[in-house]
Amino acid sequence: MPDPVDCEVSTFGLWSTCSASCGGGLQTRTREVLQAPMYGGKNCPTLTETRECGKAPCPVHCVVSDWSAWSACSTSCGTGTIERTRTILTHPGHGGQQCPALTETEACINAPCAPGPDMPPVAVPAPGALAILVVGLIMMRVALRLVRRR
Repeated sequence: MPDPVDCEVSTFGLWSTCSASCGGGLQTRTREVLQAPMYGGKNCPTLTETRECGKAPCPVHCVVSDWSAWSACSTSCGTGTIERTRTILTHPGHGGQQCPALTETEACINAPCAPGPDMPPVAVPAPGALAILVVGLIMMRVALRLVRRR
């Protein structure tokens, strides 16, 4: 009978690309059989190696709820504010996107306030003055919205 011939293998090739960029992945590398064992020679060693990679935690982006309904106006007469809010559902982490604003406020306009007992009587505005006041308040509200959107 011929002499035993042991298995011979090549060196390992390069590691594969990691299967995940974060949160944990795997890389593999392989080698080939150059000479199969014969006549009772030693078997081949493992042909594949695996290792962990991409262990850094994945970014967690902020998630917020939908906006609430607008609140009632902060004043019963004159100019006040209304507000709506939202809450954080998922806090950001590991370099994820930060949370957007959680509160929005806008102006609201009610009927002019009536003079109280401690207030002197108010002169009646000239015809058309009230219309000019209302147009001015509306223009102020539009300007506030434009400023907030920037």
